Amino acid sequence: MTIEELKKEAEEALKRGGYVILRIPKGKYPRKFIRGTLLAEELKEGVIFRVYCFDPQKILEFINRAKEVSN
Repeated sequence: MTIEELKKEAEEALKRGGYVILRIPKGKYPRKFIRGTLLAEELKEGVIFRVYCFDPQKILEFINRAKEVSN
């Protein structure tokens, strides 16, 4: 998933009053990424994935901070 896709998901979740759900391989969190609520763990082809829900507003804030740092 690209940053633009993540931003779009967060904006849509914010509009509908929901959360962003992501499957993240164990240990593959982006550096300084916000923490979400662990919903489940699943094993697929020998890789453990964790399913998290995230506050869309916090995701948008993270993206904006990351863009400021890169400029």
